[in-house]
Amino acid sequence: MPLPDRAIIFLNRPAFPWLLALAFFFLRLPLLFWYRGEYTDSVLLLTLFENQSTYYPPLFPLCAWIPRSIGLDATLAGRLVSLLSTALCSVPLFHLGRRLRGPRTALTAVLLFQSAALANQWAPRAMSDALFTLLFITCLYYCVLCYDNASPARDFARLVFWTGMASLCRYQGLAFLPVLLLLAWRRRLRPVCSTHMGALLPWLALAAWIAWRGFGHGAQYAERTLDWQATLHAYWIMTWGFLRWLPYAMGYLNVLLALFGLWALRRTQHSLILLGVYLVVIWFVAHVPFQSFQFRYFLPILPLVVLLASVGWANMYERSATRFHSIIIVALMVWLGVSSAFSAQVLRDQRDAWGDLWQAAAYLRTLPPGARVYANELYANRVENYKLRFWSGREVKPLYTSWEALEAGDVVVLSSLHDDITAAMRRLAQRWDTSEQRTFTVTLIPRLGDLMSSPPRLTSTPQAMAYRNAPQRFTTIVVSLR
Repeated sequence: MPLPDRAIIFLNRPAFPWLLALAFFFLRLPLLFWYRGEYTDSVLLLTLFENQSTYYPPLFPLCAWIPRSIGLDATLAGRLVSLLSTALCSVPLFHLGRRLRGPRTALTAVLLFQSAALANQWAPRAMSDALFTLLFITCLYYCVLCYDNASPARDFARLVFWTGMASLCRYQGLAFLPVLLLLAWRRRLRPVCSTHMGALLPWLALAAWIAWRGFGHGAQYAERTLDWQATLHAYWIMTWGFLRWLPYAMGYLNVLLALFGLWALRRTQHSLILLGVYLVVIWFVAHVPFQSFQFRYFLPILPLVVLLASVGWANMYERSATRFHSIIIVALMVWLGVSSAFSAQVLRDQRDAWGDLWQAAAYLRTLPPGARVYANELYANRVENYKLRFWSGREVKPLYTSWEALEAGDVVVLSSLHDDITAAMRRLAQRWDTSEQRTFTVTLIPRLGDLMSSPPRLTSTPQAMAYRNAPQRFTTIVVSLR
């Protein structure tokens, strides 16, 4: 797409992608306070060194510790890391796009990614998804560099380092390990040593972490496996769900033009195509058996999709007659506007996930220090009250293992997502006079999948997407016993 020579020179300056990242960071910075709640994974990550979870490696909480050490609230610190990571995705994505088709394609890829609803949904979340996506696209860039035998050995050492960092952020980074071994064999490389020994530090840290903390995902996979017929049926439902709805989550036009871009690169970028196919397949193989339908697991694939889509836009422009050039440019601008508008809609409609529990926790902070609090908050089918304890800063005991221990003056928190509040209140009323202190109600619309109240038990399932435009209402009440 045509740009003045002066603009091309500016786009080719080393500082330009960093300026883009800085601009997107400050553009999203007001979202630091946007969400009125967080998911349990966020709490477990931020308290990883205080709990016994075996599901997470430590890079994200370590990064969040930096802003926490200067006094920032833990949740805000995690969100700040995610906002910065999402903005910094512009840098490796721009370099990769420029290597493929020049600076104009690179800029298009960055704009497509930064306007995508899936990226914007998770950018302000105190979760590791955005940080892992940054490390993922960095690894992808160095994989492409290292496929070229003429690239220096230090590029391979950087790839070893960044894949280790990605695995320290999320264990899905281990998907790059076969690629590392293949590239090492192809380049006839000796083991990383001498001046490049530092590249092995993240891998040594990962091994030490797993030896100390353990690796809990094996048990998660095992507990989600039934008899072989039921398991295969569940796998098919999950596979079809992702195939059906991922184009919606990533943008139908992005996926369509990514296929066009893939076709355009078929004779010149075999390494990128093979790597992309491998990563998409391995992502399905890893996440379908996990039996949790969440688009965020595929957020790292989004930069690859928009990168190919930007090549598709460029190829469509180059192959079209001159009279259609302005139409293609306008179409791109319109699509960026549509993506941004959908991002704004998702941020607005899914703002209040766990917002009722967040408000209840804020109320608990106002209670006297000696007040005993019980709650029915569930995680992995166990009453743990992770979020309430973390947000309120006080001990919150599990309700359903403590019925006999309840006394007059105790406070009980009941969440409608975890139980039938009416039935729970009826059971409490059999022994106590109850006084409803506060009621907190929120409504969200799960445009890109979220918590579900109606129909119940559809959270993190493909079937929930049939209700993506249906308002979901959640209530948390705080009751005192007399």
